[in-house]
Amino acid sequence: MLILVRNVIGFEQILILAFELTMIIAGVVGLVYF
Repeated sequence: MLILVRNVIGFEQILILAFELTMIIAGVVGLVYF
C-alpha cells in the first residue's frame, strides 16, 4: 500500500511539473508570436 501511495504521489508531482512546463512554454510562445 505504501508503495502504491508513493507511486500515486510521484505521478501527481509529474503531472504538476508537466502542467507547469506547458504553461511556461505557452507563455514563451505567446510572447514570441504576440
